[in-house]
Amino acid sequence: MRTLIEAAALSRSDSEERIYCQINRLKRQNGHYRAAIRLLEPVQISTNGPLRGVTFSIKDNIAVKGRPASLGINPPPIASATATAEIVDFFLGSGAVATFACNMDELAIGAGGHNRYFGQMINPVDAELTPGGSSAGGAIGVALGWSDFSIGSDNGGSVRIPAVCCGVYGLKLSSEAFSSERSYLLPVSLDSLGLMSGSLNDLAFLVSTFSPEPDENFTLAMLHPEDLRFCSKKVLDLFTACISKIGAAWPIRALPESLCLPEMQSVRKHSVASALACQVHELGLSYEQISPEAAALCLLAKQNAGGAPLAPRYLESVTRILGEENCYIVTPVMPFESPHLGAPISGELNIFLTPANVLGVPALSMPLNRAGFGLQIIGKKGSEATLVLIGQLISEKLHY
Repeated sequence: MRTLIEAAALSRSDSEERIYCQINRLKRQNGHYRAAIRLLEPVQISTNGPLRGVTFSIKDNIAVKGRPASLGINPPPIASATATAEIVDFFLGSGAVATFACNMDELAIGAGGHNRYFGQMINPVDAELTPGGSSAGGAIGVALGWSDFSIGSDNGGSVRIPAVCCGVYGLKLSSEAFSSERSYLLPVSLDSLGLMSGSLNDLAFLVSTFSPEPDENFTLAMLHPEDLRFCSKKVLDLFTACISKIGAAWPIRALPESLCLPEMQSVRKHSVASALACQVHELGLSYEQISPEAAALCLLAKQNAGGAPLAPRYLESVTRILGEENCYIVTPVMPFESPHLGAPISGELNIFLTPANVLGVPALSMPLNRAGFGLQIIGKKGSEATLVLIGQLISEKLHY
């Protein structure tokens, strides 16, 4: 498979041939994997821009003018978008080619890649394991070579979970990286956009088009031991081994205090519930049209006005560590490996992922085995390029 730099250097005729090979592969395989909802035809191939000829897919809660946006529901609640989302416009303007709209958990609520309307998505790494969610369609498409990268959304791991489950790289962007208008994200600050690609080098190339140069003067920290109690023994052993190898190359300290993960989860859950209830009402959807998980959150919003706010001392502490100390926090992506397909999804699956959403900061997920174990790196706002650089350096040390 070509790198993005190689793809962008192809002649127009070679680029066209490559793109149509990707589309034909999708057509042959989608009946099994159910990762694409619709092709974005006719395909518009650009000859200009740093990403000319590079292909991408779009989660179907992100608007493309004149196209429906299903949000994982059929018939689509948005029959024809009136404008294109800023992030899509940016990549189209950079020469990239949008090829298909991705399947997703309904209303971006769920981590199992399940959709009652468009089908259960299948993990391309191991069909017996969940592909993750809610941006599973994009992760699957990248893993199978249907597109070079994918744009997703992440309100609590929705890019990072399917990326690590499907063996690709996920980057939750800073909340201010691109406008969320016309993206049909949940109307709450913790929902943000994200990217998935097949390699860190490709991700670095993408990020270089919109992010400042990486900062090589960084420090690393790992979770406070209290927070590691959520890990299964296997994940804890794998994480400890990784930290040992990383620590041999760079000093890595433990955070001085817990991230208050259960409290973070509570804040996120109640914030998402309230925002989701508003979205369902605005779209005119009934509870019968949405998934049981989404309906349960809407009912929770009716019962409770919101979660308790985090203590300002806590927020100030983490913000200082990420910003003033230029420190990047390393965690497991998930506290246990990928659940089996169809098994209940634990509410703790995204417990290490929530802090980046609550704080509005970027976070990178890196797969390190075929069973869903991987590392997450959390950085300060606007540090996407540095996150990818750290990921590249760590991958070299881990020989992955």
